[in-house]
Amino acid sequence: MAAPLLQPSLVSAVGQAASFAIGTALLLAGIIVTVVSWPPAASSTAQPGRASFLWMVIGALAAFAVVYTMAARLLPVLFAGPLDVNRGDMLVVTEAGVRRALEGSTPYTLYHVPWEMTLSYGPMLWGPYVLPVIAHADVRVLTMICFGVVTVALTLAAVHAAANRLWMNAIGILVLSAGLSLHPYISTFFPIGHTFVYWPLLLIFCGLLASGRWYAAAAALGLLVCARSTMVSLVPVFLMAAYHQRRLNWRLMGVLALAAIGPFVPFVIADPRSVQFAMYGAYQKTIKGFVWTQTSWVQQTFGVTGPLLTRGWQSYSEIVQIVSLVTVYALAWRPLARGNDPEPWLALSLAVFSMTTLWPVTYLYFDVWIILLGGIAVRSVPSLPRRRFILPAIAGLAFVVSAGAVLSAGWVLHGTYALDVGTAASAPMTGGGFGTDQRTVDGDRDFVWIEGTAARVRVPHAGFTSATIRIDLKPFAETTPRQRLRVSVNGRVVGDTVLNSGWQTVSFLAPASRWQYGFNVLTMEFTETRPEPGTDRLLSAGIDKIQVR
Repeated sequence: MAAPLLQPSLVSAVGQAASFAIGTALLLAGIIVTVVSWPPAASSTAQPGRASFLWMVIGALAAFAVVYTMAARLLPVLFAGPLDVNRGDMLVVTEAGVRRALEGSTPYTLYHVPWEMTLSYGPMLWGPYVLPVIAHADVRVLTMICFGVVTVALTLAAVHAAANRLWMNAIGILVLSAGLSLHPYISTFFPIGHTFVYWPLLLIFCGLLASGRWYAAAAALGLLVCARSTMVSLVPVFLMAAYHQRRLNWRLMGVLALAAIGPFVPFVIADPRSVQFAMYGAYQKTIKGFVWTQTSWVQQTFGVTGPLLTRGWQSYSEIVQIVSLVTVYALAWRPLARGNDPEPWLALSLAVFSMTTLWPVTYLYFDVWIILLGGIAVRSVPSLPRRRFILPAIAGLAFVVSAGAVLSAGWVLHGTYALDVGTAASAPMTGGGFGTDQRTVDGDRDFVWIEGTAARVRVPHAGFTSATIRIDLKPFAETTPRQRLRVSVNGRVVGDTVLNSGWQTVSFLAPASRWQYGFNVLTMEFTETRPEPGTDRLLSAGIDKIQVR
C-alpha cells in the first residue's frame, strides 16, 4: 500500500526493499528535524480590528474554492460505483457495522466480505458514519467532508496569520496544507479510506493543547484512542506534558479514561468476548496468521516490521516497539519539563508506533502529518486559540464550508441525470439487459432494444430529496396481455405501469428513501418478450432516453 509514495525511478534504481528503508530513514529524519526546529508560539503587534472579519470572509471563500476543486477531483469515484471490497475492506466492514448497530445488534461480530473479518475499530471511528447511513448517502461523502474540514481550518489559520502580518507563517501553513491535499496517495486512499473521519478531532486536540484547556484536551485524546488504537501511543506524552504543567491529577486521568473507554461500555456489556477479539485478538490472528505468512504486504511498507520479517526476527517485533517508544518518551521528558510544546513529541511517538506496529500501512503516517500540521497551525496563529469560543466557532465554520463545497461539487458533477441510450457515451452506464448496446435507429431516435425481461442502468445521483424518473421507450411488439413495466431503484420498487404501443414517456416519482447520494442502480422489469425475426434474441422494449430530475 505504500508504493504510490515512492518514485518509480528510486525503486528501480536501488530495489524495493532498499527504497522502503531509505523512505523510512527520510521519514524519521524529517520528523526528528521538525521536533528539534519546532517554531515558537507566534506573537504579533498588529491590530486587525474590524478588518479581521473581512479576512475571515476571504479565508472562507478561498477555502471553499480549494475544497470544491479537491472534491471535484475525488468525488467521481463515489458516483462511478459502490464500495469495492477488492480494493479495500475497511469502509465495507465499517458500513456493515453501523447498519448492525442501528438495528440494535452489536457491530463487533464476524463479517463475510466475502472473506471473514471483524470490525476492529472503536466507536469513535465507525460511529460518525451513522450520519451518511441514515441520510442514505455513500459513506465516502463524510470522509470527503472531514478531509475538507482539515483544509478549511488550515486555510483559515493561514489567513489569520496573514491578517496579523505574519507572512512567513501564513505561507508555511499553506504550503504544508497543499502538500497534504495534493498528495498522490490521497487519491488512491480516498475510495477505501476511513481514517479521514477523525482528522478534524486531531486538529481540535492540537487547538485545545495550545490554549491550555487540559480537561477538554484529555477528552479529545480519549475519543481519539476510542477511535483508533494507535492513538494510545500519544497518552504518555500527554500525561508527561500535563505533569510538567502541574495539571496532572486524578480528574484529568478520569476524563481521559472515560472518553477512551466509555463508548465501549454498551458493547462490552452485550458481549465482552466479541469486543476483545475485535479490538485485539483478530488483529493478532489476521496479521500474524495471514499477512505475515501468506503475503508480502508488510515487506512493502515503511518501518522496521518488514525487515524484521525478512530476516526471520518477527518474534522481536513487540520488543522493538516497546523499546522504541520508551526511548521516545525518555527523550521527551526534559524538553517537556522545560515547557516545550508537546505536539512534535506526540507526532514522533505516533510515527515510531506506526513504524514498529505489526502492519505499518502507509495511511497511518497521515495521522502524524495531521498532528504536525495542527500543531504548527495553532502555534503560528497569535491569540487565536486562546479566545474562549473561537475553537467551536472555527470548527463549525470549517464543517459548514467543507460540506457546502463538497455537496456543491457533487451537484455540479451529477445534480441532474440525462442518459441518451444508443450513444457511445451511454454504453458505460448500461448494464444487464442491454446486450452489447446494439444501436437501432428509428427516425430521429437512436435507441437500444432490451434483451430479456429486465435491464439495469447506472444512475449517479447527488441529492437527498425525491426525484422524478422519466423514460422514453416503446414495447418491441404488441402483446396480449399488454406489456407492463415495473421500475426499481436500488432494488426497491418505485412504480409500475401498463405500456401503450409505440413511443411514449412514462414517469415515476422515486421517494428520497429510495436514493443513495452517490451510486444507484435503476432496474426496469418487463412482463413480456417476443423473438426478433431472424435472430435468437428475445426482446421486450426499446429504451431511448432516461432522465432523473
